[in-house]
Amino acid sequence: MAAVFLNRNLCPLVWVGGRHASVNRSFYIDQPNGQNYFSFLIKELPQYLKDVFGLAPKRENTLIAGISMGGYGCFKAALLHPEMYCAAASFSGALSLEMWRANPTDPRIPEFTLLFGDINKLAGSEHDPAVWLKRGAQNPKALPKLYISCGRQDDLYPLSIGFYKACQALGVHPSITRKTPTTTGCSGTGKSSAGWR
Repeated sequence: MAAVFLNRNLCPLVWVGGRHASVNRSFYIDQPNGQNYFSFLIKELPQYLKDVFGLAPKRENTLIAGISMGGYGCFKAALLHPEMYCAAASFSGALSLEMWRANPTDPRIPEFTLLFGDINKLAGSEHDPAVWLKRGAQNPKALPKLYISCGRQDDLYPLSIGFYKACQALGVHPSITRKTPTTTGCSGTGKSSAGWR
């Protein structure tokens, strides 16, 4: 996928993370209790890769991607630190946090309230992907290439479409297929890592 996304140029690939990575359901937030998941992603992990493996990738060779919450985290990193990445790909990403306001009976709300604070105040906050997008859209040429993909039956499908439309409205144009951002790389049956291979 990365080679196709990056103009079909083959390049060495280092895969970091994977299923059940140690970020739990943190939404890549630097938390008041000292668990600094976002700092880990953008500072500690790159430094670790450099120190241990001798990797010091340049921006033009660095892509970040994620599935579901990882899609949220990778767009957070790419939009807030565009100097670090040439591309970002969100697969079935949680690209809006409005989903919890729309479903007040979601059993995860107490957990997410601990992370974000008042769920009703997420829109416009530092945790809102729309805020990162507006910030990035102030200088769209500096942004990495963005890729959005989501299966049509996925619960996050409307969020992906909404984020895609917000990108278009702000002059940010994610790289997608010529059809819709929801048919690329997915089986159309919801989240399935097999659909992204």
